[in-house]
Amino acid sequence: MNSIPYTEQHFKTLSEAYAQGVSIVQYGDKRIEYRSKEEMRGILLEMADALNKKRPHRRRQMSFTKGLK
Repeated sequence: MNSIPYTEQHFKTLSEAYAQGVSIVQYGDKRIEYRSKEEMRGILLEMADALNKKRPHRRRQMSFTKGLK
């Protein structure tokens, strides 16, 4: 677990970066570069748990065709 408690601002900043596809995040005087979107998602889930927030979820979109061209 992280030795520094997460804040609402940490969660907001990381969520915005994740949504924009940005891998470098600035928290005050700290600059963090994440290795992947999966790593960022894992941290977001950890933050959501620590802050008792609703966890972010993946959206699924289904489409169907009749197979006719």
